[in-house]
Amino acid sequence: DYSRRKSKAVFFQLHSGTRLNLSTPLYYGPDVIHFTDKVKTLGVFFSYNMSWNEHVGHICSKLSRVVGVLNKYRYILPTSVKLQLYRSLFYPHLTYAHLVWGSTGLTNFNTLRVLQKKAIRAVADVPWTSPSLPLFEKYKINDVSDIYHQRLILTYQAATRGNHETFLRLADLRPHISLYDGSGRR
Repeated sequence: DYSRRKSKAVFFQLHSGTRLNLSTPLYYGPDVIHFTDKVKTLGVFFSYNMSWNEHVGHICSKLSRVVGVLNKYRYILPTSVKLQLYRSLFYPHLTYAHLVWGSTGLTNFNTLRVLQKKAIRAVADVPWTSPSLPLFEKYKINDVSDIYHQRLILTYQAATRGNHETFLRLADLRPHISLYDGSGRR
């Protein structure tokens, strides 16, 4: 079975301490599952330390190409077409699975913000030293750091309107006492 042969496993750890090494192989049926530091699933890179650097780097490479296209045609195409290119080629890469990786660190957001500013300046056909805040407002474009909170709020509102119990339990901010103590006993 093809899916068994290409299966990978990642041990996630939040602390940058000692890495866990397993001497016993992991099996899925007769096939050995190989351990890796990162895995790509549904277009999102998950790394063992959950830093999102790998995923943001992947996004940046795609966004850089779009910025290059916008800059190449900045003097040729009208602003409306360049804005449409931004919304159809740049913005989807920025927002895809944003609720998954959007809690990344400030360094990653700053890297994305620089590319977003370059794209908007190319759309507006202004010099690279021009302030970008008026352009964000003029074209009604959200800053990359605001997208996460806006999408989270919209998703939560949709869940409350649709009465999606599973999502609401995940988003519940009240303390939860578990009957499971972690030792395997109840």
